[in-house]
Amino acid sequence: MQPQLVLTRDRGREAWAARRSGLDASSRLQLRTVSRLWGRSKRHPEPGGSGFRAGMSIDLSAAFNKQETYFSGLARRQQIPSALASPRGPAGGHRYYGPGIGYAAALLLTGKVRIERAGRVLRVTYPSSSKAGGMKTVASTDTASGRKWTGDTLGSATAPWILYLAEALILGLHPETLGTLRALAGQTGGLIGPTELRALPVKDVAVRDAILKLCDHAYYELKDKVERGEIVEGSFTLPPLQPVPPTSLDSLLRGRSGATEGVSSTPLQRLRRLARRGGAALLVGPPGTFKTETVKRLVLDLQASVVKMRGAPGVEDRDFIGAITPGASGPEWVDGPLARAFMLARQKLTVLQIDEILRYHAENLQVLVGAMDELSYADARAVLGPVLDRMPGAGADAFLRDTLPDPDGRYYMLDLPTGEALFCPKKNLIWALTTNMGEDHLQTAQNLDSALLSRIDLVIDYDRPELDVVLPIYESVAGDARLARLGYELEDLTYAIAADAEGTLVRPMDARKTIALLKEARACVEEGMPLRQAVLEAAFVTAVPHCCPRDARGLIEVASRQDLIKRITEEVLGTA
Repeated sequence: MQPQLVLTRDRGREAWAARRSGLDASSRLQLRTVSRLWGRSKRHPEPGGSGFRAGMSIDLSAAFNKQETYFSGLARRQQIPSALASPRGPAGGHRYYGPGIGYAAALLLTGKVRIERAGRVLRVTYPSSSKAGGMKTVASTDTASGRKWTGDTLGSATAPWILYLAEALILGLHPETLGTLRALAGQTGGLIGPTELRALPVKDVAVRDAILKLCDHAYYELKDKVERGEIVEGSFTLPPLQPVPPTSLDSLLRGRSGATEGVSSTPLQRLRRLARRGGAALLVGPPGTFKTETVKRLVLDLQASVVKMRGAPGVEDRDFIGAITPGASGPEWVDGPLARAFMLARQKLTVLQIDEILRYHAENLQVLVGAMDELSYADARAVLGPVLDRMPGAGADAFLRDTLPDPDGRYYMLDLPTGEALFCPKKNLIWALTTNMGEDHLQTAQNLDSALLSRIDLVIDYDRPELDVVLPIYESVAGDARLARLGYELEDLTYAIAADAEGTLVRPMDARKTIALLKEARACVEEGMPLRQAVLEAAFVTAVPHCCPRDARGLIEVASRQDLIKRITEEVLGTA
């Protein structure tokens, strides 16, 4: 017997109710999700939209109600093994395969979708799996708090998932889903024919497991984003769009980052894996490569606490740990950033972000070295031994459980100048250290202290961000796709000149400088200046001072400036 869905009223709010004998826990969970989404959806059209109206609720449960007609070896309501389950879902409950999610993934893997893009705006056209057939279309764009979705089919089994997967793949959003989608593509070898793909779950258990894992991770990640209001329904006007070619789709499925070396993980994906076990990562690269932005994305995606520090010479241990300072009622202890991070990490996942770590003198880093030492439960308990010996039995047991909750876990320990020690589970604390290495980036220390380096789990190198990463940002800043493209080409030119042994530049543009150039050029255009002149005007006060050398008087070398302006005019603006 199928569930009977009845729209009811409860204190003036629309809600879904389900009536079925023996309705299982997963169905109730999915229907509760629909209830929350229904309460958010707007039933009236908004202005604009190029024919798109938000006329139907985003329905996450429909994917699980669809019969499996595509893949051999998979079935509707097939249980997902706990080893493949997303960490976002409820612990201990059953997880089930949703054929609507599997079909959406299959459309991407077989190239049976048309994806069009303009900056951060996407439109996806795909074949319906319903008996009526035909093509369906959904679209999305950025909002201040996330994404806005629109289309006539958002209540169907496939539409939310094809759009969600496309956002993950094309825009690099939804990292948990993107990681599992690329893992599946790794098993299929990228784009694949429909006949071959249909049979793979029977022939290859790794493909079957990858599909099940994608289903669970995508469901719970999207569910979280909708419940937090990061994805909403609404109408909007579509700009002119350009198709994403199949070759680009295949490249994105395989993972562009380091693809020639067989490495496809992004820095954010690496940090997310580290966050599951705790530990330290060093993010290395020149300014403007989005190192700090990666940490911010990690914090937001995981809803972790964050404590921030910035390297500077002349700091003391108390600047890290804390100190006793005069207070209104006398001397009082004030936690430093390390102590705050340890206190937060006792209860929940916490990121300790230390920017420009090489600006600290080596001797000031010793407090970090000690704090990053790992202790087993037995070692940590031995440290607490004298304290426990002074407590009554029941009190000692309670104190031990509160301080060291997991007998199988590992711990960090921070010694305080008061003679006390703070402990936190290693799995709850991520050390995210950033630095600008290279002779052009003058910092206090020449190299990381070897003792500190040995305690760092991952060293993640950042080079110049790829076009598909930065261009959407540039388009958002510039407000114009053409201006954004010119900004990127100008940046590209400075890289080429700086890499030339006979080049006249001391350094290339970085992303921050390109953004500054685009902001200035946009302001010039808004004042009525022609685009070509606006770019040159902006380059004169952004690219030139950043890239060109200066003479003994501190003035920009004339020959270098003239050469750069000439090449911008000829090679970037030649057809502008």
